[in-house]
Amino acid sequence: CLWCNKQFALKDETMASQKHFCPECRSELAVIKKESLPKKEPQQGKMPASVAEAPEDVRKAFNDKKAIISGKYIILKKLGQGGMGAVFSAWDLSLKRNVALKMILPSQAEDTDSKNEFVKRFIREAQTAARLIHQNIVQIYEVGRHEDNHFICMEYVDNGTLEEYWQ
Repeated sequence: CLWCNKQFALKDETMASQKHFCPECRSELAVIKKESLPKKEPQQGKMPASVAEAPEDVRKAFNDKKAIISGKYIILKKLGQGGMGAVFSAWDLSLKRNVALKMILPSQAEDTDSKNEFVKRFIREAQTAARLIHQNIVQIYEVGRHEDNHFICMEYVDNGTLEEYWQ
């Protein structure tokens, strides 16, 4: 699972053609056959300069084969999940900074019309927030798509959660 970083095994080959969802976060799982995975020789010490110069948690996430989104964001950890999607802490490889990535949960809408409307609403949210400039509103850096997952890249604020703030 991209969201939980858990792996699941199918009982038999006939299940590969069916849709499967993560029992933890309800995200749709991609089925990959072991024989279709590329056979790579391990490259000891081979790390892009943009990662080698990054903080230790970024290098660890890269070495642990955490998800890389759109070739430019390394997922560090899941910060939270709501009704629309999940938010992750990530490292921007090009700008060398922490960012937050909000991603739509793939299982959010089953039929195409609902999913299209959901994506439009998600993009509108980002466009609206990007027009607002205020010290109490995070900046929007990018709206994008990685495979079938839409995301919003935004400013990362490391001051705890709103729930903690209000207590």
